Amino acid sequence: MIALAGSPLSRETYRIRLLFDLAGMAYEQKDGPDLVILAEGDRFEDAWRALSRLAPPDWQADGRWFAIARRLAASPAETALFRELDQHLWFGEREGQPFLGSEHPTVADIGCFPEVMMSDQAGVSLLPYPALRRWADRLRGLPGFTGFP
Repeated sequence: MIALAGSPLSRETYRIRLLFDLAGMAYEQKDGPDLVILAEGDRFEDAWRALSRLAPPDWQADGRWFAIARRLAASPAETALFRELDQHLWFGEREGQPFLGSEHPTVADIGCFPEVMMSDQAGVSLLPYPALRRWADRLRGLPGFTGFP
């Protein structure tokens, strides 16, 4: 059984919860202010490392989009990243690919989602990014989706 501790208001904790809930992975929520994940004898205190190590194989992301998710988390007001994501998603929609690298979410989608949903706090409006808004709606509509408190 996987154990997850961390503040429910932490974006890092939310990323992990979102992965577990969307992928249908069983876990036990523990109390604790800091992110700690115990899984199969491993201990993770970094959400990005946990995402890349604990996600099912078909949820692993193309390295480029995982790197962009990490850059977006580090610089949530960088509008160039929003433009790049929106453009990629727009072209993907035309090819029947609703998520960043697949027909279902990957760790790149999960990595980007908190920053996209909280973009207004970084001073970035999603109005100029219609494909990004549709992508967020698709994620929110998936079975197992967990909202950010």
